[in-house]
Amino acid sequence: MELKPVYLVQPEPEARTFSRRTLVLGLAAAALGGAAVGSVTTGAVLGWKRSPALDAQVQWAIDLQEGPIDELRARHLDFLAIVAGFPSHASLLRSGLRRLGHAVDDPNLPDSESRALAQALRTAIDALRTSDPELLEIARRTRGR
Repeated sequence: MELKPVYLVQPEPEARTFSRRTLVLGLAAAALGGAAVGSVTTGAVLGWKRSPALDAQVQWAIDLQEGPIDELRARHLDFLAIVAGFPSHASLLRSGLRRLGHAVDDPNLPDSESRALAQALRTAIDALRTSDPELLEIARRTRGR
């Protein structure tokens, strides 16, 4: 029987290196974080009350309500989301709510679409918690659908 020597030596640990992908992702995350902090800080310094994107969304909704009723009916969920999400601008969007209230009664509109429109409109008006009698009347009228 022959004995063979066994060496119990641990290999040196590999040095940790960053791949290019890790480096690029880290730099991108840092840039996005810096941009977010910078925009908030700039807005606070300049006295911005809300983001410019809010104005763009509300302007889009105003343009939509002034356009063709078919387009307003087709995009009613987006329009109502803006109305419910920004109640301070509900007065600017009241004519669109009125137009959708009249569209619910359109005899050319299929019953399933009319019911879906009525339910969405009623939910948005209820979310506003408004005291406007015309909007409350629209909400009351759409409850039976």
